[in-house]
Amino acid sequence: MKILRNFVFVIFLSGSLQYPNSCLAQTAKNDSTFYLALKSKMQLSGYIQVRGQYLFDTTKATSFDLRRVRLNLQGNITPKVLYRLQVDLAGTPKIVDGYFQCTCKPYFKLTAGQFKIPFSYENILSSPMMYSINRSQVVEALVARGKDAIGNQNGRDVGLQVSGQLLQNKRSVFEYAVALVNGNGINTLDNDRAKDVVGRLFFSPIKNLLIGGSFYKGRIIKNEHSNPERNRAGGELSYTGKFFAFSAEYIAGLDVTHKEGYYGQLVLFPVKHKYECLLKYDYYDSNINKPKTSSLSYIIGFNWLPTSKVKLQLHYDYRVDTDKFDTVNDVILAMLQFSF
Repeated sequence: MKILRNFVFVIFLSGSLQYPNSCLAQTAKNDSTFYLALKSKMQLSGYIQVRGQYLFDTTKATSFDLRRVRLNLQGNITPKVLYRLQVDLAGTPKIVDGYFQCTCKPYFKLTAGQFKIPFSYENILSSPMMYSINRSQVVEALVARGKDAIGNQNGRDVGLQVSGQLLQNKRSVFEYAVALVNGNGINTLDNDRAKDVVGRLFFSPIKNLLIGGSFYKGRIIKNEHSNPERNRAGGELSYTGKFFAFSAEYIAGLDVTHKEGYYGQLVLFPVKHKYECLLKYDYYDSNINKPKTSSLSYIIGFNWLPTSKVKLQLHYDYRVDTDKFDTVNDVILAMLQFSF
């Protein structure tokens, strides 16, 4: 931690030396970042999310927590080669992103390092840009997050990725990404000779409409006698208009058991970039071949954005677990987000 504190101090000092009249980010050309006084320009940005949860289940504690504390450093080595380093300081500090990306052509980009796996619309979406406080149950369970068989990997892995945009005419009609990854998650070496394959393709027939699909083919290697499949497939749809945004996904997975889930989300904009009203239906079944293994959430929420850097969210989550009908599992969530 001492090394990390020194690193952040040097970055802050370098920014101050380049802009002696102020140490604030507003002095930079881009108000979301400031530039470091180094040979090549680097951008430092980040965000903090403070979350509060009130659980109706009296056997569980209610609490505040630092949901995320992210610092993101990125820049260009050459006009076609960029790098990114993102760390999360909430809880145990960890590197969540660390990669190089070379853009040979718009239709061919090569990424090497640790990055988000190209699977699921909601997984790819950056946390500060989400309308809901938490990601959907099926994304948490089947896309290398909190309830996945390999543990919480923040939707990321280590490997190589090829991606690109096709049929560009003011916008991309097709975008694709295919990656070869370890399959063990972030900051972790592989423990076998095989690699997992993951890919995503989406089609945009009209502006702001995305129709896509993803696949994942891999295994879980725990020991020489245990190597179950870890396969997933999913479809997605999203549209963002002037007065509303809609998104939906379906994902199915096979580990030791067959799993599936889906969600539909509608967001209304009474005043765009200021107020957001959320309605979400969120379903997940951890074993489709057994009864009473599903969980359902109805979420209603309100988001207020007083400035472009601050967001306050207040959501009510009405939950129904088929194996806990006698337990009240509803949750009230609030989260304050500040970005810089």
